[in-house]
Amino acid sequence: MPTVWRQGDLLAPDDAIALGVIEPGRRDTHRVLVVSHSCDISSPEKTEPFVEVVVGELLVKADKDVKLHNGHSIRLLDLSAPTDNGEEWTKFRIATKRLVPKAQLLRCAPWPARNYPASQRRVLSRWLAQRYNRSAFPDMFNNWLKDRFGRDLEDLIKTYSTELVAVYFDLDNGEDNERTDPRDPYELSIDLVYDTSDAGYAKVAETAAGRVKKLFDERCQENRQWRWIELISCEHVADTAFTLRAANETCRWRLEHHSVSDEPLDESE
Repeated sequence: MPTVWRQGDLLAPDDAIALGVIEPGRRDTHRVLVVSHSCDISSPEKTEPFVEVVVGELLVKADKDVKLHNGHSIRLLDLSAPTDNGEEWTKFRIATKRLVPKAQLLRCAPWPARNYPASQRRVLSRWLAQRYNRSAFPDMFNNWLKDRFGRDLEDLIKTYSTELVAVYFDLDNGEDNERTDPRDPYELSIDLVYDTSDAGYAKVAETAAGRVKKLFDERCQENRQWRWIELISCEHVADTAFTLRAANETCRWRLEHHSVSDEPLDESE
């Protein structure tokens, strides 16, 4: 069914109130974002009777935590829309997701005063996809990673949230094995995929790779012998060179390195 609505469109505040998504007192402090896939929005109402939206709270200024700008967190996302006076930042939480009857939404039009550019919509799409496409690593690997690094590896990667598009782990060549002996370490290869939109990001990603190697050398070796986790390689790779095959054969690490039985270390994400 033809519709002007697309994933990433915002409801006008008055429409959001009329639909019961936000209260009148939040008209000027909150935004309502359509997150259903565009194909689902355009599907017949009998097939897809509802549209998913999330509620966001306006920020006084951009959050300093850049990982929230690039979709690295699984629960929080900051998006920026241009305004007449500059830009407007909004923090969206996946926990606020709710359903709006499609028939009611289609009586409205996307809010013309706020429109996220294509770059922000791509970040939104990645953020939504990763919610249901997170890698679960072996429990012992996660335990050893936590024991040896605490939050240091995660914090190191977060330092480069602006430059890095994604981090991919190749663990034991894809074998899902549980280990019990630190003298029989997991073999790990890491790809730090960096954004090529800025020429300076390649050098920064190279520095990040060097720091990751140094950290593993310090935390996972005893008497120059690898224990727990052996870092085979850590390479910085351009997003234009990282292939679909590589993405399918490795596992994305999303700053939460959790197993199927663990909660993320960072409960704020």
